[in-house]
Amino acid sequence: MPPRVRLISGTAIAKGEVRVLTAHGFLEQTEGESRLGISPEGLRITLHAGEASLVSPYGAGPLTVGEPRLVH
Repeated sequence: MPPRVRLISGTAIAKGEVRVLTAHGFLEQTEGESRLGISPEGLRITLHAGEASLVSPYGAGPLTVGEPRLVH
């Protein structure tokens, strides 16, 4: 079972296999590294390496390496 983390505010770096729950969405990362940040704008995620998917009120799908994603 991968570690589970709840990110309420600020920024975090997720490495390896991890699940991150925020008020804006749920990140499931099977491998690699990503940067997450919570701000008044919403949740900003950038996958730097590996594989991850995001589930949010706007849908679900995989993240692309290097492409920043903002969820309001």
